[in-house]
Amino acid sequence: MPSANVQLPPGFDATKQNITIYTPDGTPVVTTIPMINEFNTQNSEICVVYGCQLGASLIMFLVIMLTTRVSKRKSPIFVLNALSLIISFLRSLLQILYYIGPWTEMYRYLAYDYSTVPASAYANSVAAALLTFFLLMTIEASLVLQTNVVCKTMSSRIRWPVTALSIVVSLLAVSFRFALTIRNVEGILGAIVKSDTLMLGRASLITETGSLWFFCTIFVIKLGWTLYQRKKMGLKQWGPMQIITIMAGCTMIVPSLFAILDYFPEQTFYEAGTVAIGLVAVLLPLSSVWASAARRRRRARPAPGRAPPDSAASTWALTTSPRQLG
Repeated sequence: MPSANVQLPPGFDATKQNITIYTPDGTPVVTTIPMINEFNTQNSEICVVYGCQLGASLIMFLVIMLTTRVSKRKSPIFVLNALSLIISFLRSLLQILYYIGPWTEMYRYLAYDYSTVPASAYANSVAAALLTFFLLMTIEASLVLQTNVVCKTMSSRIRWPVTALSIVVSLLAVSFRFALTIRNVEGILGAIVKSDTLMLGRASLITETGSLWFFCTIFVIKLGWTLYQRKKMGLKQWGPMQIITIMAGCTMIVPSLFAILDYFPEQTFYEAGTVAIGLVAVLLPLSSVWASAARRRRRARPAPGRAPPDSAASTWALTTSPRQLG
């Protein structure tokens, strides 16, 4: 038998009405449709963010594996960059699984009832937190090594203090991330957010942002100095060292901007800070790829008045007239 319609007050907005759910012991939990919509929107945005990082990490990993010679794959910078891409891919995958998994089901989120969350979901969340820490470690180590490479042409009085300062800045960021990781793991296992987690999260974000801007500043200053010196000497050809300087400077600017966006999630989008770390992992290998390509082109180019080696010599001879040879 159909029930009678409820008398609604004037101006009732059906899109903003309250919804009541009940916990197993009968406790009512009141929420609103706008809150549910906002929750779903946030989850969708975050999944898109991590999905982009997942795809970019996979593509860049394939690019560096296909374009880097086997003999060059043992270098520390290549190993760190490859590890960063692998970790970034796995972390993004686990984060996506979190946002579509049991932790974010509507009832559990609204009632704070995580008693029925399976053990696999706990393991997934703990692994994601640990991978974020390992990702920052590999990125910071790669940045320190690239700083050392970029500063090789400087005098020892400048090079070693800059390298030492870069190590201190990196260790500071890694230390706060380590403390935050411990708190996150404890919170995951206890299904509760501890009181100092938010403070550690903010401190970790500040140190990571400072680290990105520190390295960005070093690379951009070195880039400007390199451009000035090359213009002064009239050089046009870019060598591997100059390419590493250019790419290191350019690829650090965009992630540094995303790190700032993480301070304003309401005005921008959520998890912008993860984009900063992911972009560093994706963009840093570009410098090595470009430098390797430039090195190969330089070796393949014949010297003035000399035929190139191997089979290229016959082609060069056929396409060169006697007048050109004279």
